[in-house]
Amino acid sequence: MLDEGIVQSSLYCDNEIQKYKDNDFQNVIYEVQDGEFANQINKISDGYGQALDLKHYVVITQNYNVDIVTEWEPRIETY
Repeated sequence: MLDEGIVQSSLYCDNEIQKYKDNDFQNVIYEVQDGEFANQINKISDGYGQALDLKHYVVITQNYNVDIVTEWEPRIETY
């Protein structure tokens, strides 16, 4: 899911975002534990998210947030 950076203030707590801003977003992908987005996915999937042990990752840039909810660890390839 791709959202404009404005959602940082509504989906992610300001304290969490600030600690990454302070480090200039040195890492580009983070694993989110007990996040609201993954909780919403679990609710609408009628428990399949928990059965599949889905993991939630987020890529945060200055302009966008990319949320990834997946059964597997993402593989990042550069070209």
